Amino acid sequence: MNNIKTNQKGIAALILVVVIGAVVLVMGKSLAFIGLSHSEAAQAYSQGNTAEEIAATCAEEVVRRFQIDENYSASDKNISIGTGQCIYTTATNGQERTIKINTQYNNYYFEGVVVINVNSGTISIINWGV
Repeated sequence: MNNIKTNQKGIAALILVVVIGAVVLVMGKSLAFIGLSHSEAAQAYSQGNTAEEIAATCAEEVVRRFQIDENYSASDKNISIGTGQCIYTTATNGQERTIKINTQYNNYYFEGVVVINVNSGTISIINWGV
């Protein structure tokens, strides 16, 4: 009879070990998924920043073109910057120039607007929205 009680204690201990093992396994998998989601978020943030940097570089290039020619204009002009793309359009209202910029880097997009004033070769930035 004493032998049966010992076996029951062993079975209870075995069940406890299995339950604890399952809990540890679930927690380990959850931590792994959390780590992956943080890694993906960091990558998305980095690529979004790169798309924004491409837009700023594109805006600087268009402003440079206005320095060369005050009457410069473009509609859906496409330029490659690194591994990204920039499409821009310009609009003129007197001395004011509006540059609308759309950039793409991998699957990340950025839109911005830059407004400048051009007066006899001097450029003043009114709004730098990139």
